[in-house]
Amino acid sequence: PFMTYGSWSAYGIGLLHGVGAETPTQVVVFAAAAHASDRPSSLALLGCFVVGLLISNSLVAAAATFGFRTVLCNRVVSLGLAAVTAVFSLTVGTLLLSGHSAALPTILG
Repeated sequence: PFMTYGSWSAYGIGLLHGVGAETPTQVVVFAAAAHASDRPSSLALLGCFVVGLLISNSLVAAAATFGFRTVLCNRVVSLGLAAVTAVFSLTVGTLLLSGHSAALPTILG
């Protein structure tokens, strides 16, 4: 099933994630935290945010691509990885939505 998606499909999914609701909110929070009150500092902050976002997303995508390419040779491992990922995502999402986020480990210590 993975072979039916091409470069344009991956680009479209990335584009949808890039213009999602969370990213603009993050920019506003960073601007407020940095006390960016004038246009030059706001644009500099936005530029730094975009560059950091591109670098971090590219590294995550490269790592994921390498990992999935490695396990695609073995269908059982691929399905197992997909199942573990799905269960983990559903568990974290359920804990967050149900208000039990204290059960999750802290991200920044």
